[in-house]
Order: sequence, then structure tokens, then C-alpha cells
Amino acid sequence: MPENDPSATADDKDSPTPNEGSPSSSSISYSSCSDDCRHLAHIEAIPIRHGGRLRLVRRARVAFTEDTWHVINWNCGGPDIDICYRVPGHKNTWIARLSTDDNGKMMLELLRLIESRCTDKQKVYDRNHYIGYDEEDGEDAMSIIIELFEGTGEGSITEVLTEPEKIPLLQAKLGFGVMEY
Repeated sequence: MPENDPSATADDKDSPTPNEGSPSSSSISYSSCSDDCRHLAHIEAIPIRHGGRLRLVRRARVAFTEDTWHVINWNCGGPDIDICYRVPGHKNTWIARLSTDDNGKMMLELLRLIESRCTDKQKVYDRNHYIGYDEEDGEDAMSIIIELFEGTGEGSITEVLTEPEKIPLLQAKLGFGVMEY
């Protein structure tokens, strides 16, 4: 973690470097589910807060086709929905996939988690929410990429309905892992 970087968080010191097989690397095949990955599923099924449903997963990435995109858990034995992941790096970028049938409770839980991981300076950063909608086992879901950046200093939020063709550009800008299928 750079010592003089005002936007760095305490979590960054433990983040892997790109040479350590970062979760942002898309070189690992999703189709194979190794035994060590399968045994982590029970850990990822534990909600972050008592009474909450949101789960912070060890690794996640964005999967996309020409028609749709959504956030997926890297652990194929773990949960598929109501998950979130902090992208390693100093920007405090998050990706998540949330159920949409709860009147915004999952989104509120996610935003509270993100704020708890922000430095005092980052708490007034502006945010872009890149949003995509899909369906998981008949349940409507929302995938979201949250980018924090120094902007107006008023903490404004811009929601952007994002098409799949924008995902590679966002990946290059924000550093999350992707999988094209």
C-alpha cells in the first residue's frame, strides 16, 4: 500500500499484487471447481452482519456475453446471489450481485459495508454505480460495480445502466476480473 496515497484503505496492505495471482486475473478457468474451493463454500455462506443476508466472498468476477453481464462468485460451490467482493487496490471498488425483491435492503446493507471500509476522506467521494439486471433461478437479480472517486466532494451518486459491451472498458479502468462466455 503506498504510504502517501490518500485514497488507500487499511485493507490494501493485504491485497495480492498482480504477480501473486490476483483475483483480477482472468487466467483461471471457472469451469473447474477444485476441492479446496469447494470446502470454502460453507464459510462464504455466513452473512456479514447478524440478521443480514449479504455475504462477503473471497473472490468474485464479472461474467458477460453479448446480451448480459453479472457478478459471479469465483467459488463455484459458494453462494451465487447476495454476494459482494472488494476489488484489491487503493480505489475501494466493489462488485456485487443482489436480489431485487427486498425493497432495497440488500443494497442498503452493501452501502453500509462499503462505508465501513472507507477512510474519512473516501466517505465524501462521489460514486458511480454501474448496474445490470438478470435472473438467477427465477429470482430477479441486480449486479453492480461501485466505483468511488474524488469528484465534487459532496458524495453524489450516479447510477448507470450498463450494457455488456462496456464491461471490458470498466475492467481496464477499475481492475476487477472478467470472464467472457
